[in-house]
Amino acid sequence: MIERKVAILSHKYHVREKYGFKVKGGFQNLTNEIARHYCSVNLCVPVAEDGGGQGEAYRDNIEVTPLPAFQGRGELLNNLPEVASIMWGVIRESDIVYCMGPNDVGVLGMLLARLGGKRMFASLDTDRAGNVLRRSYSKLAKTVKYYINTHCLYPLIKFLCKDVPVFVTGDMFMRSYGPWTQWVKTTLQKDEMPPLNKKDVERGKEPFHVVFAGRLSPVKNLRRLIRAVDKLHTRDRSIRCTVIGSGKLRTELEQLANSLDASIEFPGQIQNRKLIESRFLGGDVLVLPSLEERQGKVLLEAMACSVPVVASDAGGIPSVIEDGVNGILCDPYSVEDIAQKISRVMQDPELRERLVQNGYEYATSHALDVEVDRLMNRVAKHYGLALS
Repeated sequence: MIERKVAILSHKYHVREKYGFKVKGGFQNLTNEIARHYCSVNLCVPVAEDGGGQGEAYRDNIEVTPLPAFQGRGELLNNLPEVASIMWGVIRESDIVYCMGPNDVGVLGMLLARLGGKRMFASLDTDRAGNVLRRSYSKLAKTVKYYINTHCLYPLIKFLCKDVPVFVTGDMFMRSYGPWTQWVKTTLQKDEMPPLNKKDVERGKEPFHVVFAGRLSPVKNLRRLIRAVDKLHTRDRSIRCTVIGSGKLRTELEQLANSLDASIEFPGQIQNRKLIESRFLGGDVLVLPSLEERQGKVLLEAMACSVPVVASDAGGIPSVIEDGVNGILCDPYSVEDIAQKISRVMQDPELRERLVQNGYEYATSHALDVEVDRLMNRVAKHYGLALS
C-alpha cells in the first residue's frame, strides 16, 4: 500500500441508490482495485440522487465527492465554475491525482493538478475517434471531432502529461506519442476467471455457435455479422448465432434475422456474471465486428472463458489481438471476410486450440488485479514512494 491520499477524477456518471451507487461497466471494480493500493481515495464524479435501486458500495477507504449530475459537454460547460471549484478542493487535499482521460473532466483535472503542483498520473482510452472516422462510416460531425481531438485535445494532453506516468488503452497514443505504457483493460480479476477449457467442436455434431455481446448500436456493425452468419449457414455446416445485449437497433436486427435462413436469437441483456459462468452461453466463437472500438473488454472476457475470438481490424482492437495468435482479425466492412474468418475457426481444430490456449494466457496475464498492481507499482517507482 502507498501511504498517500489519491484523488480520482472521472466523468463516469453515478446514481446514488440505497446501499451505494449504480454505474455502468466495470468502473466500481476498477476503482476498488486501485483503492487497495492507497490509504485513502477521494473519488470525484458526477452524481445523480435517488436512483431507487439497491446500488453497490465502494471500499471503506473511498470517499465520493459528487460533482453536478451533468451528461455531455454542453451540461458540463453550464456547470463549469462549480465543477472546477469542487475539483480544485479535492485536488488541494490530495497527495496524488489520478485523471481519467481523454474526457473533459480528466483533462480539466490534468490542468488543475499541474496548476496545483501535484503529483499526477493519468489513463487514456483512445482510438474511439481514430482513422475509421475518415472511412465510409464517418459523418461530418465525427470527422470534425477527429481533427479537433488530434490537433487540439491530444497535443494538450501530451503537453500536460509529458513527464508523468500515463496508461493507454488502445494504440493511437502509443503509435504517436512515445513513452507511455499500455493498459489492457478487463473487468475480471485473476481468481474470477474459470479454468482453461479446450472445448472440442466436432464438425457436424451440433450447430456451430457464434456469439456477440454488447450494445445493439450502428457502430457494432451487427447487420454485416448477421449476413455473414447466414452465408455460413447456407454454405457450410449448420450454424446458429446469439446476439446478446440491448439497444435501439434490436427490432430492426430481429426483422433482418427473420428474413434469413440462419437461426439467430436475441435474448436481450444478460448479467456479466452469468456470461462468465456459462462461458458466453457455451459459444464456440465470440465475434466483435465493430467499426470502431476503444479496445473491446469483451474480448478479454471471452478469452478468459476459453472462447476463441474474431474481431475487427479497427480502433484499439489490434492492440490486444495478435492475428492468428490469440484471436483472428477481420475487415469489418466485408461480409465475406467476416464469414471467412468465422469459418476458419469453425473448420480448423488446431487453430481453435491455439487461439483458446494463447487467449487464455493473455487474459490471465492481463487480469484486472494483475494490471493494476503493475501500473500502481510504476506510479510508486516514478515518484519514489514506498510500498508498505
